[in-house]
Amino acid sequence: MSTYQYQPFKPPLFCLSCGDPIRQPRRGGRYRLYCTGKCRKAANRSTRKFEHAQAKDNLLRSLRKQWKQLDSPTTVYTLEQIVRIYGVEPAALATQAIIQELEARVKNPIIQAQFAREIRNQMEVDEHS
Repeated sequence: MSTYQYQPFKPPLFCLSCGDPIRQPRRGGRYRLYCTGKCRKAANRSTRKFEHAQAKDNLLRSLRKQWKQLDSPTTVYTLEQIVRIYGVEPAALATQAIIQELEARVKNPIIQAQFAREIRNQMEVDEHS
């Protein structure tokens, strides 16, 4: 981030990006925060990059809270693998799909009964294997 701290009522003496001295306007106008347009753009890019990384971290934190509600540790492990290999956005889409599927099964009793029947059949197959 920035090298020097900006104080709102004091004009900065040094560029907030590179630390070089700044020539402030003598009469009126806004205080300059950066020595050149390149430094201003670099600082803006840095800020956007930081905000993007922070948003991704917040999304991942939110997803992990949702994953605590899932019963299967295998599902959570798979979602963690998706994050590690493909990133946060695909994991968010997968989480959304899983939650929609679970909600649909709970809302529709016919699907819920079919799901329970499939689970019982799978358990019987596993016992005989």
